[in-house]
Amino acid sequence: MGRYPAGTVYRFNDGATDAQGRFWVGSMQDGGAPEALARMYHDKFGIETACVRIGSCLPEPTNHRTPSTWLSHDDFVRLIERIFMVPRLGCPIVYGASANSASWWDNRGVAWLGWQPQDNAEAFRAKIDAAMPPPAADDVNALYHGGGFCGGGIHED
Repeated sequence: MGRYPAGTVYRFNDGATDAQGRFWVGSMQDGGAPEALARMYHDKFGIETACVRIGSCLPEPTNHRTPSTWLSHDDFVRLIERIFMVPRLGCPIVYGASANSASWWDNRGVAWLGWQPQDNAEAFRAKIDAAMPPPAADDVNALYHGGGFCGGGIHED
């Protein structure tokens, strides 16, 4: 997911297991492998788990990339409440992002959870614009969902 082009909407199973760089390979430990284990335990033993892919859970967006990935603290609480309120959870993968106008992630596949994020990072756009210039068009923070995690070479010191 890290090297997925910025500006495109990411839906689960749109190549979610394609190793696209060290960000994704590293997330196999922090994201992909635990999601696979959660799915296995659900399928074999009925253990229900929500796998939440959190973008940027911060008090407010901090740069030009985070209006696409931001999850407000209030929306995070609302998400966790919904996860515990549904009668059958299963093993969904949910993108942890608020109702951002510039969001890169699509949660339509888990609409049955009833989670309705309410906050939008656009409320902070003017503050971000005043604090810093946008990244250059060829900057990894402008190119990829994973931003700076996608920069650098694989075999560099």
